[in-house]
Amino acid sequence: WGYDHYEFHLPYHYIHDFCVLDMSSFYLDILKDRLYVMPPDSKERRSAQTVLFQIILALSKLLAPLLAFTAEEIWQNLPEAETREISVHLSDWPEINEQFMSEELEKRWDKVIKIRKAVNKAIELARQRDFIGSSLEAKVKIYITDEEIRNHFSAKELADIFIVSQVEVSNQNLSDFDYKDEEDLGTEVKVLKAEGEKCERCWQFHPDTGKDEKYPATCPRCASVLKKLGYSLPV
Repeated sequence: WGYDHYEFHLPYHYIHDFCVLDMSSFYLDILKDRLYVMPPDSKERRSAQTVLFQIILALSKLLAPLLAFTAEEIWQNLPEAETREISVHLSDWPEINEQFMSEELEKRWDKVIKIRKAVNKAIELARQRDFIGSSLEAKVKIYITDEEIRNHFSAKELADIFIVSQVEVSNQNLSDFDYKDEEDLGTEVKVLKAEGEKCERCWQFHPDTGKDEKYPATCPRCASVLKKLGYSLPV
């Protein structure tokens, strides 16, 4: 890590790259939808919050030797916990929870990240020709060469990961595609217009948007959430 030998530039770069590459441009980007849209007590939102809490807990400890006051300020503003030390500088170094370590899972997500990069390139090409604006305006038709990935993730899960409104997974090569990943997995991607209308709450497109009488401008998911929250539209 570099701390033992006073090579502080090493942990700085590790932490910076994690925050920028793994968190900001990937994980947090995907999480926004469930954090903003789902009910406060939903499993989807609470699980995301739990992971984020564990991440900020570890990051504040890792940053403490470099940014003593910043790390302490973060620590003092975290949600209360009886088991937590009164200062980050009195806490133990983060320990890896072995039950969350999985080489198989890591390899699977490495593939997903490569597939997502291929989808992003196809979406960018569609933007350049003014076919779509936001990625949520897109429906992605995709051929994934890796059978394990095809079988493990549902189309809805892939749509959440790609940040598009819909995904159609093909079991064979596409006759027409916007982008093909020639370097890694051979992923083929075709960008289509998303089906349905735009939901005014989550901005995703859905064929049944506008069909709920009480919440006419929302998709079925958002209408269900608003009903659960007991929200009434202003008169």
